[in-house]
Amino acid sequence: MKLSWGDWKNKILNVGVEPDTSDFIREQVRNANQSSVLSFIYSLVSTCFVAIIVPPPYIYIPLAGSFLYLAGLWLSYIKKRDLAGMSSWFISLLLFFWLANAYGKSSNAYLLFIIAEILAIFNFMIYDYRWRIFQLILPVVFSVISYITHFSLFLIPTITEVERSYIDPIMFFCVLFSCGNVVWIYGNHIINHNKEVAQAQAELEQKYTELQVAHADLRNANEELDRFVYSVSHDLRAPITSVMGLLDLCESDKENLDKYLALQKKSMLKLDTFIADILHYSRNARMSLSPVAINLETIIREAYDAQCFAHQAENMEFEITIKGKGTIYTDEFRLNIIISNLISNAIRYRNVKATPSFIHFEIENQPGLVSILIKDNGIGIAKEQLPRVFEMFYRGSSRTSGSGLGLYIVQEALKKINGTISVTSEINVGTHILLKIPDMNRSEIKE
Repeated sequence: MKLSWGDWKNKILNVGVEPDTSDFIREQVRNANQSSVLSFIYSLVSTCFVAIIVPPPYIYIPLAGSFLYLAGLWLSYIKKRDLAGMSSWFISLLLFFWLANAYGKSSNAYLLFIIAEILAIFNFMIYDYRWRIFQLILPVVFSVISYITHFSLFLIPTITEVERSYIDPIMFFCVLFSCGNVVWIYGNHIINHNKEVAQAQAELEQKYTELQVAHADLRNANEELDRFVYSVSHDLRAPITSVMGLLDLCESDKENLDKYLALQKKSMLKLDTFIADILHYSRNARMSLSPVAINLETIIREAYDAQCFAHQAENMEFEITIKGKGTIYTDEFRLNIIISNLISNAIRYRNVKATPSFIHFEIENQPGLVSILIKDNGIGIAKEQLPRVFEMFYRGSSRTSGSGLGLYIVQEALKKINGTISVTSEINVGTHILLKIPDMNRSEIKE
C-alpha cells in the first residue's frame, strides 16, 4: 500500500509512541521527534550552503552533526525518552559552539547560545527529567569559554574576508531558522498543553459533579436506611407486642377467647403483609430485569381476585377497558407488585358509604408505551399529602393498616422498568392514578 506524505509524517513523528502512552508523554515524544527531523533538515541545508565556501575537512563537522540529529529518532524508538528529548538540543549546542569558534565573533553565530539557553529554560519549565539543570548550565559554560578564547578556538584560517562576507548572512539565516524552530515547536507544545489543561479541567469538573451526585445519593441512602431500620423495628415489634398482650388476655378471660383469637389473626396478618412488603422491596432492588410477554387483563384480574379475597371486598365493582393490544413486554414480577399494591390501596381505602365502590382500569396500548389509568371512588387523599405519598413508611390516613411501603415500592419498581406514575385525588370523591410503562425490547433493559 502506497503511503501519503501525511502517513509518512505521522509514522516518523510517532516513533517510540505506544498505544497506551499517556497524552502528555505522547506529545513529549512527538515534539522530540519533530525537533530531530527539523533540525536535521535545516542543518543539512545550511551545511550545503557553507560547503561552497568552507573546504574539507572543516565542512565534515557540521555535516556529521546534521546526521547526528537523526539519533533522536533512534533514542525515541528504544524508549530513551529523556535522552531523545534533549538530543537535538545537545547536538545543536555542540554545533553552535563549533560555529561560533570556527567563524569568529563577526559571524554572529554566538547568538545561537542565547537560543540554546531559551530552549533549556523551556525544557526546565515544561519537562521533568534528570538533565534539566545540566541544560541550563551548559550554554552558559560554552559562552564563557568562547568569550575567553575570543571566539577563535576552532578558527578556520583559510577563509578570506570576501568569503566571510558570504558566511555572515548564512549564520544570520541559521539564527533566524533556529528562532523559528523554537517558536514552532514550543508554540505548538503550549497550544497542546493548554488544550490538555482545559480537557483535564473539564474532566475534573465532571468528576467533581459525579462525586457530588454520588455523595448526595450516599447521604440519601444513609437517611433512607436509618428510616428503614427504625420503622422496620417498630412495625415488626408492634404486632408481636399486640399478640403477646392478647395471649395474656386469653389466659385471664376464657369467655372472649374467640374475639382475642380474631384480633391475634389480624395482628399476624398485618405482620405477614409487612414482611411481604419488605421482601418485595428487597427483591425489586437486587433482581435483574426479566421481560416477558404479559397479558394485561389476566395479570390485573388475578391481582384483584387475590386482594379482594384478602380484604373481604367481593362486592366492589371492578372493570377493565383496553384500547389496542392487550399484551405488554416487561418484567412480570415488578408489574405484579405495582398492580397488586395499587389494587390493595384502592380496596383498603374504599369509601364504605359509596354505592357501589368501584375500581376501573382504563388501558391504552400505543406503540412502545402502555398507559394505565386506575380510577376509584374511595376516601381520597388530601391535597397537602399528595407530594409525600411516595415516601418510605409514609401513612396518610388514620385508617391505614398497611406498612407505609406500598406506594414507595410501586415507584421504585416503576423506575426499574423505566415507567412513571402520577396521582390526582380529592377527599370523599376518589383517586386517579396514571401509569406509563414502556413496552420494552432488549435494548431498553435497565439492570
